Amino acid sequence: MERRTTGMVIIGGLIFVVLAGFLAVVQPDARPLALSAALFFGAVAAIAAVERGRHRISPTTNARLMGAASVLFGVGFGAMGVVAWRDPYAFDRAPQAVIVAVAVLGLVFFGVGGVLLIVTGGRPLRWGRRR
Repeated sequence: MERRTTGMVIIGGLIFVVLAGFLAVVQPDARPLALSAALFFGAVAAIAAVERGRHRISPTTNARLMGAASVLFGVGFGAMGVVAWRDPYAFDRAPQAVIVAVAVLGLVFFGVGGVLLIVTGGRPLRWGRRR
């Protein structure tokens, strides 16, 4: 991504985090949704920040930071799934089952993928015997 694009994504993600905090204060009933949105968009800003600074750090450190941000992204997905599971009307326009399914897929994909990035440091996994 270009430097300007990552800067805009960071700013946009942080704006949504602030709006989620505002929503949590103004509308106490929406606190679970606001928390999940803050996690999700905070992870978006973190991923863009890691992408922006990738030239200044080693590839292994970059992969591990991207993995940590990806785990946060997966947790944000999982939190949205919990909100949709507990309140079928939290997301007005989409069916509850679709939201929960997408949230579980996001949690598994980004959560497990992030953990693998942290563990491997971006190096490919070796299966079987080494030659």
